[in-house]
Amino acid sequence: MSIVGFPTSQFRSIQSPVGDSKVGFFFTPVASVPRDLWDWRDVNPREINRKSAVYRSIVKTLQDEPARFHERNRGITLVATDLAFEIRDAKLF
Repeated sequence: MSIVGFPTSQFRSIQSPVGDSKVGFFFTPVASVPRDLWDWRDVNPREINRKSAVYRSIVKTLQDEPARFHERNRGITLVATDLAFEIRDAKLF
């Protein structure tokens, strides 16, 4: 089992409409995505088209307005057997 962590100042979870699972939501800076997850493309059947307008818009937002990135994308979906939210005193943003 692999353990990964993300810095965040808040976490919310809601019960799934069916079954015992929950869905958790949190925000974290893109730069803080753990190196363990950088191979995410292994599960993506599509190749990245670096010439597409969507790709260029994503890069532009990350470079020019990183604080607004969370408003303009749907984030990353992680599936986990177990999840914990640990409160720390460190300032995130």
